[in-house]
Amino acid sequence: MIRVLILCLTCLILTTSVRSQTPLSRDEALKQLYRDYDPSTKTARWICTKGQQQEQHEGWPCSEEYAKVVVTVELSTQVVEHGTEKTYLIASTIPFGNPHDFECHSCAPAIGVAVFAWRGMRWELESANAAVGWFGEWGGAATSQLVAIGPEQHGVILESEFSGQGYHESVKYLLVPLGSNVNEVWKLFDEQDDSGAFDPNDKSGQHRLYYAEVAFKFVYVGKGDYYDILAMSRGTDDKGRANWTKQYRFSDGQYRLLHTTTYSEAKVPQKSGSPKSTSLK
Repeated sequence: MIRVLILCLTCLILTTSVRSQTPLSRDEALKQLYRDYDPSTKTARWICTKGQQQEQHEGWPCSEEYAKVVVTVELSTQVVEHGTEKTYLIASTIPFGNPHDFECHSCAPAIGVAVFAWRGMRWELESANAAVGWFGEWGGAATSQLVAIGPEQHGVILESEFSGQGYHESVKYLLVPLGSNVNEVWKLFDEQDDSGAFDPNDKSGQHRLYYAEVAFKFVYVGKGDYYDILAMSRGTDDKGRANWTKQYRFSDGQYRLLHTTTYSEAKVPQKSGSPKSTSLK
């Protein structure tokens, strides 16, 4: 009898474990993120908010006329937060029709993010935004990566690169679930380069060669639900020298600049007794 009881308990535990790890269907997730999503055609009906229609943004007029869109899943992954399994889904949409009509430098897809939590043996939609913003170029979405932004918090880093007429820049965006919504909370220009446009012999062209690159990381400061961000820049950008370290802290729904430290190379002190340089007149 005891063996039978142990066997039943073991089966129950295994069954619960398997059910709790049941992956969320992408089609089911997209049906909750977009209106009238059709799995057979990968299309949906989506209209952005009136505020977004009035904003000037890359992409397309997301009004009634352009309500039918093509949906693509960019990333779907599971994590555990506060002991609860969650699924992060990142998707992009572009206008339905001839794809060549949406291939231009400023043709950026709308990026949507949804976060589902496993509760009561089913996936519940916890946070969602069908269009956090327009990220990418030439009709292609910015690359996405899930990152830990706190001991029990995650966010989505989007990376978008722009090149044209000899100029190149890279931009990072951080999207974070905040309550029932998902917002952009931080933005960083992490690379600027004009080497393709610079010609020292062209007096009418670009007069200054510059290149700057920024590395960043999330750091735990011993308190709070969110890590700080440390960003370190070296080089020169379109405004001049760009040698600094900046620290950002999460506050009131945004990562805000805490302080900036200017970087300068330390001069090596001259040893006593070493010959001093002299100049000849």
